[in-house]
Amino acid sequence: MATATGLRKGAHMGEMAFIDGLLWYLETREWAFKKLQSMSGDVQHFDLKMYHYLYLTNLLGAIDAVCDYVNSSDVVKNFELSLGDNNYRYLREFRNAVVHRGLDPSYISLVDDNHRIFVLCPKEVYDRTRQKIYTCTFTYTIELAQFCNDASNKAIFDVLDRRGFFNEVDISISEEEALDAGIRSVLTTSPAEWKT
Repeated sequence: MATATGLRKGAHMGEMAFIDGLLWYLETREWAFKKLQSMSGDVQHFDLKMYHYLYLTNLLGAIDAVCDYVNSSDVVKNFELSLGDNNYRYLREFRNAVVHRGLDPSYISLVDDNHRIFVLCPKEVYDRTRQKIYTCTFTYTIELAQFCNDASNKAIFDVLDRRGFFNEVDISISEEEALDAGIRSVLTTSPAEWKT
């Protein structure tokens, strides 16, 4: 059974575990995003809720994993700058509300003439103490997700690139370099370019 073995020759176990974890977050986020893009009138309510749960969890899980691994908040700061302070805080609390407080965003949705489902972003989300209220600039969760994908891919790639994660060691193609190309491809292409 093949597993990710690192981006560079001589990668240590911590780096291999980080890469495996990051790939899991990114692949699961992408799978959930594709599901959000293709929701139609025949999708089950449970599935709508689960796609949002998985998307939000893995989007921010990837950001947090990079932040923890490189021991720098640069990736979070860059992601927040790309989203804007209010959208970033909304996103964090939206995720927390879905994951920890049971918010089900799928109850607020519209169906277009082609039977595609568009889930509306909740107008407001609260922090856990219900003291602070956050709003976002997006109408639909798929719009928020599209923007977040672009912003998070760039933030993750920039931080890892500055740390030398994509430096090539030699010319031969190994499993490690194939993995490097896979991560780079996920992080440098916009979700609109990915085929469903």
